[in-house]
Amino acid sequence: PPLKLDHLRRLTDENGMLQHAVFTIHNYREWIFCPEESYERQGDVGNVVFPCGYTVAPDGDTLHLYYGAADSSIGLATGSVGAMLEWLE
Repeated sequence: PPLKLDHLRRLTDENGMLQHAVFTIHNYREWIFCPEESYERQGDVGNVVFPCGYTVAPDGDTLHLYYGAADSSIGLATGSVGAMLEWLE
């Protein structure tokens, strides 16, 4: 089957994780996912967060995003799929 990247397009902009991908979205002025906490800003590679995987809860809206932080920690961010889609519009 063909590789589907639709879910990844929503996690990054054209200069982010899918830098060389075919798909791009508008480059928004505010970040949907960026380093904010001290463990995301300080570490082996500071000021870097990168998605590693995700799950969607049984409610179909709650997103659990597992991510690396500053190349020294692993984090879990949660959000609403509906809210992210609304933000993209």
